[in-house]
Amino acid sequence: MAEKERNGKAKKSGSPPGANSWRNQVKKIFRFLKIKVIFLPIMFIFLFTITPSTYDAMMYFYMNELHFDYEFIGRVNLVSSAAMMVGILLYYRWLCKYSFKPLITFSTIVATVFNLLQLLQILRVNVALGIPDTYLALSLDLLTNSLAELQLMPVLVLACKLCPKKLEAAIYESILGIKSIAYFMSYRIGGFLMYMLGITATDFHNLWVLSMVSTLFPLLTLALLCFVPIKSSYQEEFELLEKTMKRADDENESLVNKK
Repeated sequence: MAEKERNGKAKKSGSPPGANSWRNQVKKIFRFLKIKVIFLPIMFIFLFTITPSTYDAMMYFYMNELHFDYEFIGRVNLVSSAAMMVGILLYYRWLCKYSFKPLITFSTIVATVFNLLQLLQILRVNVALGIPDTYLALSLDLLTNSLAELQLMPVLVLACKLCPKKLEAAIYESILGIKSIAYFMSYRIGGFLMYMLGITATDFHNLWVLSMVSTLFPLLTLALLCFVPIKSSYQEEFELLEKTMKRADDENESLVNKK
């Protein structure tokens, strides 16, 4: 009976069944994303993820400069996948109890230190030190990907904390969508920097510059951590938002009933 009444009201208002509900959900999402205490952390997630990528340049370097074959590249990718799992396990086993700001700061600083070791390979310092390219490539890939996953996990936890009741799925998907756009732009920015620095499939003179930019960029985003509020701020905003949405729903329902 209730469903028939809703459908009847929708027909009277000239909208298909469920259209008003869909519009209300979209309005709630945009209203939520415009809240300052929510918008700023989302901007931090976006800027933290948009770090210029060196993936394409390093693949060229591995294959054309270091002459790694496809089999070894496959091993590197396998180590990368295993390193991600190691990072997830480390987070859930020992680090999940720490708050967001100290953890993201610590993991970013440590990741920066280890990513700088990539310069040893790019500048061929490892050859002078007697370290084989294959061992260094596998070791660096294991360390950097584990730390990258340690950086990612707190960001995903922060995204979960930004989701209010009744809008969890929509808001979380919106945040992940923003994060995916940042990943896409990361590769495009990396490609643009390759072009500007004259890095090609055979010319790697400025590859160290791209590596430095990619390594140091996350440190710059740490300055935005001051805009990420504490958990109590989220709760206050969620409570206010919930009251506002309830009031809006009541007003819409009363308008529909009058019609």
